Amino acid sequence: MASRATIEQAKGVLMARRGCSADEAFALLSSASQASGRKLRDLAAEVVAETSGRGTG
Repeated sequence: MASRATIEQAKGVLMARRGCSADEAFALLSSASQASGRKLRDLAAEVVAETSGRGTG
């Protein structure tokens, strides 16, 4: 459940940043996940952490 909430938050961030729809934001996350070989939930957590000023590293 926490992963789903994080993904939804990341979608909201992308929607705000890029002015795109929820479907487009999910497609961006999904494409980035596949291109990088990382799990979608991990990328979403990174987007949320960067937005909150808590960076991942």
